[in-house]
Amino acid sequence: MSLGTLIEFYFKLIICITIPEEPILLVDEIDSGLHFTVMTDMWKVVWEIAKKLNIQVFATTHSWDCWQSLGELITEEKITDNEITRPIQF
Repeated sequence: MSLGTLIEFYFKLIICITIPEEPILLVDEIDSGLHFTVMTDMWKVVWEIAKKLNIQVFATTHSWDCWQSLGELITEEKITDNEITRPIQF
């Protein structure tokens, strides 16, 4: 993935998060093109915006580093299970 394509992807991601048409955002391969050293920062941005705008984010990845970075954020910010998951009501 070229740098221009990567910048465009994350620019579109930020727009989708900040101007939601629906309270749900689906992101495939959220870590695509990112170096593992910046993944925690990426999760911090996604978490803060999603929390502020009450958006539920579903993200996929094949990267262990990406999930580990999310785990680090959860630990650092003391995020509870109730904050990171929502019950489904039928």
